[in-house]
Amino acid sequence: MTVPAQDRPRLLRRTLPPPGAARLLALATLANAIGFGAFTTSTALFLVRSAGLTAEQVGTGLAVAGATGLISSIGIGRLADRSGARKLSIILSLSQAGLLASYALIHSFVAFLPLVALLGVTERGGVVARNTLIAHLMGREGRVRIKAYNRSVFNAGAAFGTLLAAGPLQMDNRVGYLMLLFAVVSAALVTALVTARLPRDHPVDAPVDAGRWAALRDRRFITVGALCGLLLINHSMLTIGLPLWITVHTGAPRSLVALLFFLNTVMAIALQVPASRGINTVRAASRAMLRASLILIPACVLIGWAGGRGAVAASLALGLGVVLLTCCELWSSAAMWTFGFELAPAHAQGQYQGVFAMCTALETLIGPVVVTDLILPHGFAGWVVAGLAFPIIAAVIPVVSAGAAVTLADRPSPQE
Repeated sequence: MTVPAQDRPRLLRRTLPPPGAARLLALATLANAIGFGAFTTSTALFLVRSAGLTAEQVGTGLAVAGATGLISSIGIGRLADRSGARKLSIILSLSQAGLLASYALIHSFVAFLPLVALLGVTERGGVVARNTLIAHLMGREGRVRIKAYNRSVFNAGAAFGTLLAAGPLQMDNRVGYLMLLFAVVSAALVTALVTARLPRDHPVDAPVDAGRWAALRDRRFITVGALCGLLLINHSMLTIGLPLWITVHTGAPRSLVALLFFLNTVMAIALQVPASRGINTVRAASRAMLRASLILIPACVLIGWAGGRGAVAASLALGLGVVLLTCCELWSSAAMWTFGFELAPAHAQGQYQGVFAMCTALETLIGPVVVTDLILPHGFAGWVVAGLAFPIIAAVIPVVSAGAAVTLADRPSPQE
């Protein structure tokens, strides 16, 4: 179906973020996402097939990178508050390009480990710095919406980057891997160049009595972040639980895993922006989180019911279950962005973004264990109990987040 010429400008406005800083942020996100998709798809094979490392060494290095990224995130955030998130984002993107280029020189685990550890810092730090930049440039009314645009753009860019890696992976030789590495480095450089075109952000001066590490002492904020991290276990249910459940416990074809992941990606690209509308206050975020958790109940029932069913019945139930899981993902993502922005003081957005990232990373630590040790072994009952647990966790968030908002309102402003 062809879109009439007179309707194209309106369609473009709905699809793209508004011109100016918002669109530049989306373009920087797109470049970063293409590099991310290409790199994550190919890095393990490149290191094993071309650099001569073992699979165990690669796994250890990536685990170290994840740890260093998380540990450094609060320090990166505080640096963004003090020196400016735009400048720090540029520095981190350029550093990432240099580190990625150095991958071409790796031929031992001794050289790989410090390099991948620093890369973890630049990757996670870049996320924190960009979130801080959005907070500084977009204001309260626009930052969650811009995050939604960027999330859609990131999913699309990462999918394209994954496809970009297909040719070099098929070649499976050093020339192909180095070509792909050059493309990833170029993406990091483009990210830095686009970020440099953004307006300079002006961090807010901290109150005289503001502590250096206030976010680490904000127990209510940390509690909200930890609860959000628990609710993110739905991500492990999708990425780990669903493939195992389909292949071991249902009669659905294994190829359905790829189709369901594709469905999830398409929905995330197309629906993240409209799903985020109106979720720009703490109260609205609490309602959205509760709504997201309630929709997980039928999602888990459908996925659990598919166990032992034939191909057609299982596929239909699993497809509907993934649609509901994705709706949960869209609403909960917008709610978490709002909590991270709205419960942080203006002078410490970067520091709070770093702490929130550390809290929500709780899912990466316990999510796989919950899915593989608690849900899957208990079959249908395991899925149902998991679905019922999420609303209980979400019901605590309004109370804690309201308390965190009161604490924030009672803090002295920078002018006092």
